[in-house]
Amino acid sequence: MKGTATDLVVQIVLIAESMRLQAMMATYGIQTQTPHEVEPVQIWSSTQLVKVYENLGVNHKLKLQGRPVRPVGSLGTSKVYRVAGATVLCYPLIFEVSDFYLYRDMALLIDDIKTELQFVGRYWRLSGRPTVCLLIREEHMRDPQFKKMLDLLAMLKKGYCDSVKVRIGRLQNLISSSCVGKYFC
Repeated sequence: MKGTATDLVVQIVLIAESMRLQAMMATYGIQTQTPHEVEPVQIWSSTQLVKVYENLGVNHKLKLQGRPVRPVGSLGTSKVYRVAGATVLCYPLIFEVSDFYLYRDMALLIDDIKTELQFVGRYWRLSGRPTVCLLIREEHMRDPQFKKMLDLLAMLKKGYCDSVKVRIGRLQNLISSSCVGKYFC
């Protein structure tokens, strides 16, 4: 059996898209933060991080083009980054807005969140705790299966997602124990 860190805790920051959504989530006992409340930390999509990585290693004299444009995975979006003096937390690819119909499937999103947390919990080997940003959008609230999302959030609030220890908290309280990724100028 492969040994894993028994004290690993996946930190979770719940970001509500708007103050209205935040107030509605509070009525269910789910504490969230808005992007404005986590300032000066910025909340980015993983696509924005890909653009930063794309410029990493570019050298016109040596004809180096930098990192290929490809998505940043679960482990990469579970770090806090310093980019040009700004502190950045990225939400995972599963929250990227898409016109593809599966993007709007709440049951699939819930399953993807669980899979994401299990993957990070199983394969995290860096110093500092992984910090996963879960983005809750207003359109999620209007979904007929939104109660299942609330059930997932209630389970996370209890400290576990299946066999993975989790801790939901305010970003300001979790950032000191987070893994800080690469520094970009």
